[in-house]
Parts: sequence; structure tokens; C-alpha cells
Amino acid sequence: MSGTSSADDRPSREPRPSAMRRSSSTISIDYEPILEEMIENEMEFAAPSFFDLLDSFGNIGPRVERIQSKLLERSRSVRAKVSKHRNAVVEPIQGKVNKEFDRVKARFTRQLDRAQQRWESPQAAKFREKIAFVLGVGNVFVTGYLLGGRPEWMHLAYTSQVFFLLPWRYYTYRKRGMHYFVADLCYWVNFLTMVFLWIAPWSAHLLAACYYLALGSLAWAIVAWRNSLVFHSVDKVTSLFIHVYPPAVMHTIVHLLPRSYTDERFPGVGRATELPFLTCIASASAFYLLWQILYYVLIQVRRQEKIKAGRPTSFTWLLKSYSKTWLGKLVLRLPEPLQPFAFMAIQFIYALITMAPCGIWLHSRLLSGLFMSSVFSWSIWNGANYYARISAARDTFKTELERLREELANMDSNSSSSPATPALQPRDAFITDLDLTSRNTELNGRLSASNSPLIHASLGKGVNVPPLSGSESHNAGLSDGDPNSPVSPRTAHFAGEDQPTSKRDTIGSPATQGPGVAHSEGGSSTARDDDLDGGGSRRR
Repeated sequence: MSGTSSADDRPSREPRPSAMRRSSSTISIDYEPILEEMIENEMEFAAPSFFDLLDSFGNIGPRVERIQSKLLERSRSVRAKVSKHRNAVVEPIQGKVNKEFDRVKARFTRQLDRAQQRWESPQAAKFREKIAFVLGVGNVFVTGYLLGGRPEWMHLAYTSQVFFLLPWRYYTYRKRGMHYFVADLCYWVNFLTMVFLWIAPWSAHLLAACYYLALGSLAWAIVAWRNSLVFHSVDKVTSLFIHVYPPAVMHTIVHLLPRSYTDERFPGVGRATELPFLTCIASASAFYLLWQILYYVLIQVRRQEKIKAGRPTSFTWLLKSYSKTWLGKLVLRLPEPLQPFAFMAIQFIYALITMAPCGIWLHSRLLSGLFMSSVFSWSIWNGANYYARISAARDTFKTELERLREELANMDSNSSSSPATPALQPRDAFITDLDLTSRNTELNGRLSASNSPLIHASLGKGVNVPPLSGSESHNAGLSDGDPNSPVSPRTAHFAGEDQPTSKRDTIGSPATQGPGVAHSEGGSSTARDDDLDGGGSRRR
């Protein structure tokens, strides 16, 4: 009890304000005041006042500027490093690459130039003609074999040649500025034929259109455009292929293939033969008008400026070729904006006329074969005419060459036997009316009376001055009334002296000089039509 009372009697101590209190053995930390202070500070930051927000907004600008400046400095440093690395490593490599590229480009250009020169050389042209001749003759034999032995392969042969000859035609026509001809009807019919063969073989109306257009406008174009079978010319062979092969393919499909094969491979053939004649004409006319609209829009309208600048088309070519015929004159009489439409109308009428017999060809194998043989024979006839013209021109050239050789040989023999040029007779009527005798006497008197030592020396040597004839007596001589005038080059030449002649005295030549010719002891001298007299003036 006493111990307890004594402890209670002690004065009580107030708690320390600090969070740390020392115990008997360890130091204890009171975290509650610290946490409360931290929470109060956090709450104050989490709920800023309006002015705190304004202050923060005001500090954003400088911070952004500092960030931008740091980024800019960083990018500059990176660029500097990249530029330094490029200058040290990349640029030498790039320079070497550029030099190598230029060297390869120059070598390729030289090789291309040499190849083009070899391609355009006469030897290469002869080689191409030989290859074209062999392929052309072989193509005729292969086509005949396919028509008679393997008609089911005919469309395959046509397709393979289309993919070679038509791009070649466009390339060559493009180089010559004639590629607008590729938009003509014949190429459109070839396109329709390819569509029927490989895209729509079931279409009876497309088959009817291909048959009527192929055996109509295309076949008759061989006669109208004078296509010829010239084996060594790729251009002529291509033109004949474009016009004769689609009719041959259509004839093969309709008349030569077995019906079982056509029903399976070309099912539109059976239905096309059952279509009425007017329906077939309407189908062909519809595809024709579609081509005509496309041609007018894409060529006549959109390429109008180039056509006016001189780019040829089938319309301009036919208009120039048939301008002197009654049909061409009729078209030219129309106003210029109406001339293309008149040309289209004439073409459509021509197409209808040529398609009219196709109804007979469609239902008669014999008549269709006779028509195809006639058209192909016409192309052979045109080729024969072409070779005949070439042979005749070659023979004429040889004859002219031999005649020129004979004339040159005669000229050489005459010049070696008689070096002096014979005197020519005067041709001027005014000169023939002069008193040539009196003029010659007067000229000789002046020569003898001259005080020139050259003349006296010449006369002392016994040189005779021959009388002048024709235009010489009219043009030559000294100046009137001046016996001391200098001697003209002609007089010095007559006297036998070699005097230098001026540019005006050497204009003429033996082939182009005037008719007057004088002879001296030492040779011959040819006079010009216009000589200078002693006083330096021209005598006419």
C-alpha cells in the first residue's frame, strides 16, 4: 500500500508533443500525427483553389517552351550526328554507287545503240525479210493442213498469232504515228472473235455478229484495201492476217467442225444457224454501232486536236484518197462538222451491203468455201502484182544504170581523143544580127595599137589572135576610147600568157559557160557569157 500510494503521490508528467518516446528498452515512433499531416497536405493538393489553377496554367507555357527547346536541341544534335555519319560513310558509298550506275547506264546505252544500228542495217533487214518469208509460206501450209486435217485446232492457231501480230502491229504503227488505225473496224472484229472463242462461246447473237462482220466487211476489205500476200513483208502479212483469218475461223467453226464438237465447245453455233436473217443483221449492226460510237468518242472527239495537227486516221486517209471521186466530192461539199457523220453513214451502208450475202454463206458450206477461196485468191493476185512491179522497177533501174555507164565511157573516150572543146554556134538572135566581121577587125586593131608591153611581146612572138565569134565579139574587148587601158584576162589569155584570174573571171565552167569559144596555140579557152572589158565594166 505504501508503495502504491507513494507512486500516486508523484506529480504527473504531460505527454511529449513529439511522436517519438523513449521507453525503457527501445525507441517507439508514433506514426499517427505524421500520417494525419500527410493526409492534410494531400487533400490540399487534391483540391486546389481557382488561383492555384491559374498559377499552374501560367507555368505551363514556360515548361512547354523548355520542353520544345530541349527537343529542338536534341533533334539538332541527332541531325548533326546523322549528317556527320553521312558525310563520313554514306556519301562516299553513294558517290561510288552513282559512278557505277552512270557507267552501267552508259554501257547499256552504247549496247542499245549498237543493237539498234545492227537492227536497222541492210544485213538485218535482209535477214528479217528471209525469216518473214519462211514464216509466211509455212503459215499458209499450216493453215491449209489445219483446215483439212485438224479443224478443231484452227482457233488455237488463230489465237497464238493474234497475241504476236497485233502487238507488233501496234508497236510499228505507234512508231510511225499511225496507231489510230488500230481502232478501225477490222481490229474490233478480231476482238469480238476472241471474246466469242474464249469468253462467250454460248452466245448465238455474238456468233452471228462475228460471222456476218467477218465474212462481210472484213473479207471485202481485202479487195477494197488491196491486201496482198507478200511473204517477206511482216506488215503486209499482218494486214492480210487481220482480214482473212477471222473469216477462216468462222467458216471452220460453222461448217468444218463436227456437230458434236461444236455443241460441246461452241454451243452458240447451233442456235445461231436457227436465227432469222434480219435478227442476225440486227445483231451484227448492234455490235457495229457500238464500235462506231466508241470510235467517234475516243478518236474523233477526244483526239480531235492531234488529228487536226496531222495524225492520220482511216477517215482522213480515205477522204484524201477518194477526194477526186464523186463520193469524195460529195462528202467534201458538206460542212466540215458534218463530214465525219457522212463518212459514218457511208461506212454503215457499206457494211450492210457486204453483210447481205452472209445469210447464204451461213447456210451453205460450198458457197462459203468458194467465197473464201475467191477472196484469198484476190490477195494472191495483189501479191503477184506487187512482185511484178518490184521486178519491173529493178529491171528498169538496171537498164538505166547500163545506159549511164555507156554514156560515161563515151565521154571518157571523147575527152581523151579530142581535148579541145569544139566551138559552139551563137544562139542569141541579138548577137546574130551584129556585124561580126567589123567587130573582129576593130578588136584586132585595138590589140595592135595597144602600148602594153605584154601585147607587143606576144605579137613579137608571132602569136596570132583569132577572130571572135558570136557572143565573144559582143562581150569581149577593151574600153572604148582608151588605148592605154589595161589588158583584160581574156586578151592576156589570147596572147599566150598565163595570168592569174580573179574570182569574177573564174565563175564559168566548160559545162555552164556561154557559147563563145576561142582557140590558141597552147590549147583552148572557153569564154563566159559576161566578161569584163578593159575598163572593168560589163558589156551586154
